[in-house]
Amino acid sequence: MSEDHLEDPPVELVLVYRGDPADWAGRAEHDLDDLAETGASVIVDLSGAETIDSPTLGVLALAQKRLQQSGGGLSLVTERPAVLGQLRRTGLDRTLLRPAAS
Repeated sequence: MSEDHLEDPPVELVLVYRGDPADWAGRAEHDLDDLAETGASVIVDLSGAETIDSPTLGVLALAQKRLQQSGGGLSLVTERPAVLGQLRRTGLDRTLLRPAAS
């Protein structure tokens, strides 16, 4: 008799960062590094972030790549004009930004 094995449901985590990236970028890098090999689907909520800088965008792009390689992914949610503008200027809005719910 064969046993049926149910796959574990994918893990979806939401990480929330607020304020100036100087206050949270290092923590975000550490959090995402810890999750890189887990295959988790990570949503980074930057709705409360004042802005985002290029080094932090690099951390997020690298984390997305590493998570995808392990079967997961990373997306951002925000409506902050400063963050959206930086994402658009770098082209990362097409790969990192989670589509708004209709």
